[in-house]
Amino acid sequence: MKDKKMLIAAVVVCVAMAFVAFTGCADDDDQYYEDSDFTVEYLHGEYTEQLMRDGADTMLGSVDISGENGDYKVTVTEKEVVQNDDYDEGYYVAETNVVAEFGLGGYAKLVYTDENGEEIIGDAEGYMKAHNGQPDNLYTVYYMNGNVELMLPVDPKTVEVQY
Repeated sequence: MKDKKMLIAAVVVCVAMAFVAFTGCADDDDQYYEDSDFTVEYLHGEYTEQLMRDGADTMLGSVDISGENGDYKVTVTEKEVVQNDDYDEGYYVAETNVVAEFGLGGYAKLVYTDENGEEIIGDAEGYMKAHNGQPDNLYTVYYMNGNVELMLPVDPKTVEVQY
């Protein structure tokens, strides 16, 4: 009887140790945030800082997206905000005659405004339906290795103006 209790105790201890040892293991995919973990505020703040530390470049301009089924091309027409007191706003938005094409990164985050003017995190299809062909909308596009990783809407009033 004593041997049977010892055997049961040993099995329980082994199962408990295995449970403790293996609960810390996870799939590699668990290192990425779920989309629901991202907020617009996070993307405007910490996420942009992380992209810049990782070597991303930025481009200010209007954006058109084309493609389908996960294979998208992002065309950015670069623009700059120019200070000019002759305009009511005190500035105007000028094209720089630079157009760049990028792919859309697999984990790319696209932020744009909905029909109520609220910033939302969406996908390429949603952006194409809501904003393609609207050259007055400005975005800061963060890109690395030929792919857009983040796109954020920009109010021209908040951009450092050129003289």
